[in-house]
This record gives sequence, structure tokens and C-alpha cells, in this order.
Amino acid sequence: MSIVVEVLVLTYKRARLLADTLRSLSLQRPPAAFEMRIVVVDNDPAQSAAGIVREVSQTLRLQVHYVCEPVANIAAARNRALSEAQGDFAAFIDDDEVADPNWLALLLEAQRRFQATIVFGPVLSRLPEAVAPWIEQGGFFDRPRRPSGLTNAYSGTGNVLLDMQAVRSSGVRFDTAYGRSGGEDTEFFFQLRRAGCSTAWCDEALVWEQVSADRATVRWLLRRSFAGGNNYARIFDRRRQAVLRIAFACRHVLVWIGSSILTPFAWLTGGPVRGLKVGQLSARSLGRLVGVLSPREISRTSLGTSK
Repeated sequence: MSIVVEVLVLTYKRARLLADTLRSLSLQRPPAAFEMRIVVVDNDPAQSAAGIVREVSQTLRLQVHYVCEPVANIAAARNRALSEAQGDFAAFIDDDEVADPNWLALLLEAQRRFQATIVFGPVLSRLPEAVAPWIEQGGFFDRPRRPSGLTNAYSGTGNVLLDMQAVRSSGVRFDTAYGRSGGEDTEFFFQLRRAGCSTAWCDEALVWEQVSADRATVRWLLRRSFAGGNNYARIFDRRRQAVLRIAFACRHVLVWIGSSILTPFAWLTGGPVRGLKVGQLSARSLGRLVGVLSPREISRTSLGTSK
């Protein structure tokens, strides 16, 4: 009997990019003992992805299970994907990413080698042609990479394989309290680690993310830094004792004020790369301060970010 691995793709009004994702999945060649299935969860109540899924499936003769999750909440959509996944393993990939032809096979091999519940892989960014050169020089869309092997590090759902037997046994699901702000994937993996699940990194299992032009801006990068700091504080800082939360809040105030004052000077003396990096520190510190003081969710729509 084949071992079933399901590739889970969440989508929301990105039909053209989703088509590229599905084409890259059609090139996957999992090991002989594995059967690959694809699940697309459309988080648009209007089911805007249905047509492109049907078209690509027919053209490439690709078996795709399509469902719609009408609740406008990415955590709810991820939970729907987990519910639809009935196989032994499940891999998440985003609808603006394309996978290397060996992506899934490498993730599965890493899982076998390291016996990990969770296997993360790198997401490499493809910037738009018209992007300002200093955006690329500053590495603002670069993500950390590490040698393949067991790790305590967290990553996201853009490139990850899950041992579904262990995930189901843990009872951990994505928390819908993070479904409009982001951070639901970090909180999910944090809870899995607390439940005793192990993590590994596979640096050879590559996917590429297409960065849209509206993200390659100072405004978007600063807002993403704020959102990242806010989510980190809500997930980690608020679990600390009250005295530590107060100490963290005081520290964030000092860093926020100091970096805010330094940002224009850094921009003038070191150029946009240094200026934006200091500005990101200011935004991240403010986000953590707000997260420590208030558990209220701040939606990505209000911040102007979607990822």
C-alpha cells in the first residue's frame, strides 16, 4: 500500500500565481513508495480559484481536490486544509510560490533521515524587475538558512512537511485568534514543539516566492516589521510572568524611541539600506510593545500586509 503525502495549498484571489504553483507541483516526483495528492483550499467565498484549478487540472491531468473555506480567516483555512488531509504526511506551500521538481522528495527524505515531525525548507524570494536596487542589496526579503539537520528553529508554512499521525495525536490546530493578523503558523509550530514534536531543516528542498511590486516598498517593509514584532510579543512575550512583561515593555519603549530618533540620521549617513534597517528595528520594537501591552489582534488588512 502506498504512503500518502498531500500537498496543501491555501489561496485567496491569486489565480495566476496559483496556476504557476500547481504547474510546479505537476513536476514533482515523490519516492516510489509515496502517492502524492493535492488539496487546494480557497479562502474566497466567491470561489475565485475554482476555474483556474479546473483548467490547470485538465490541462496537466493533475488530480486536485478543491474546497472552499468561506470563513475569512487564514487560520480557519489552514485548519480546513488539515481536516481535508487524510494521508500520512502533508506539505504546505503558498499560492505565490513554485517548487523545485525535487522539493517534495527531498522533504520526505529528510523526514526519514532525521525522524522529525516537522521538516522546514527555505523560501527564496524572486523580486520584481522594477524594484529599487537597494531593496535587493539590503536583503530585505532574504530569509535565514541553516545546514540540514535537526533544529530548534521555527519557520513558516511556506515550505514545510508534517508527519500527520503525530500532528493528529497532538491535537494542535491553528489558532484563529491569529487568523487576521498573521503569526498563526509560528504559534502552531510553537504549540507542536510544546507537545513534544521534533523539527528538522532541509536546506536542499527549495521553493521560490514571487514578491509583488506593492511589497517591495519602504511602507510595506516597515508595516511587516511592526506586524512581526506584534505577533512575536503576543505568542511569546505575553506568556512570561508579569514582572518580565513590564521589563520587556520598558525595554521596547527605549529601543523604539532610540531607533526612531536614529532612523533619519542612519538614512542620511548610510543610505536607504541602513536607514530602513534602523527603521525596521523601530517598527518591530513598537509592534512588540503594543503586543506586550494588549492581546488585541491587529489585522494584516489594516496594516496593509498580507503575508
